[in-house]
Amino acid sequence: MPAYEFEMRAAELEGVRVDFLVAPVQVEESEGQLKLWLQRMELGEMDASGRAAPRPVIGSEYGMDVDTVMVAIGQIPGVSDSWGLARNSDGTILVEGGTLRTSREGVFAGGDVVLGPLNIIEAIAQGRRAAEEIDRFLGGSGEIGEVLAPDAGEEMEYPSDLHAYGKECVSMSELAPEKRKRCFDVVEQGYTEQEAREEALRCVRCDLWSLKGAPEVWWRRRGLRPYWLAGGDRMGRERDRQRAQEYGPYSIKYDHAPYIPQEYSAHDKQVP
Repeated sequence: MPAYEFEMRAAELEGVRVDFLVAPVQVEESEGQLKLWLQRMELGEMDASGRAAPRPVIGSEYGMDVDTVMVAIGQIPGVSDSWGLARNSDGTILVEGGTLRTSREGVFAGGDVVLGPLNIIEAIAQGRRAAEEIDRFLGGSGEIGEVLAPDAGEEMEYPSDLHAYGKECVSMSELAPEKRKRCFDVVEQGYTEQEAREEALRCVRCDLWSLKGAPEVWWRRRGLRPYWLAGGDRMGRERDRQRAQEYGPYSIKYDHAPYIPQEYSAHDKQVP
């Protein structure tokens, strides 16, 4: 089970001892004493997600006397048998590839009940795809309209005093590690009014399409590139990439487009 570096640091500050690449095998109870049996693991070949899959090390089992065993291995979808939907071996709902149709006529599913625990943006994307498929199911074309903000006309100027070049996020104050060890209180204490104002002033303004003079750090630090340079990533659209190659770089008029650096935003060709 992977963890972010900041999660590891926080756990260690609270006195948690972490045994890496270890998997539980069984729990034994004898005369009121618990013993947890574990097995060492090693990283094997990459799986479909690009992550090295762990595999057991033969003969590496060992026992550990413990007071309490807390099972916290993840999340499971709350799917009821009464729904009458076919499911996968892990309990997620079985859907038809690409269409999100379930085994019941007229029922579509998406999000964690299909994907398992994942991020919210994937669930939102499946919601959009399900809407298209439901529209087709009801006799429509499947084309879901997008209502975008009106074109602002001239290119907007970026106010130089709004976002300092390379400014990092404002760190939130946290409960002291010694106190964390003795309670279950919320660790992050929230922003003061001043801290909240400072954080808000470094907003990357995702709602804006193209800004002249915006700091290049936006896309370099966030790992973003202008969409027509991004190859097959999810930010781009194949049709738009083809147009960019034919007519040259141009500003994208999408409300969800990443920031486009000034040197790429100017163009002198009319794009149909």
